[in-house]
Amino acid sequence: MATREELKAEIQRLADEQGHRLGPWLDVGHASQVGCLQCDRYAFAELLPPPGKLHSGGIEAPCPKGASRLIETPVEP
Repeated sequence: MATREELKAEIQRLADEQGHRLGPWLDVGHASQVGCLQCDRYAFAELLPPPGKLHSGGIEAPCPKGASRLIETPVEP
C-alpha cells in the first residue's frame, strides 16, 4: 500500500516535470488535494481503497503559464 507521503511525492514530481507551482495541500481523511497556483489545475491522491490511486490528469499536461512568476512586477520606462 502506498502512503499518503509517497502519493503526494509522485504528484509533486509530475507537477515539477510540467512546470506547475503547487500550492498548499488539503489533507482530509482518505484523500489529499493540491492545485497549481498559476493555472488552477489540480490533482488529488485517494488513499482508500488500498493501494491508493492518483488522479493527476490536470497536472500531467504542461502548465500554460510555464515558469512565469505568480505576480508580475511592472517594468518602469
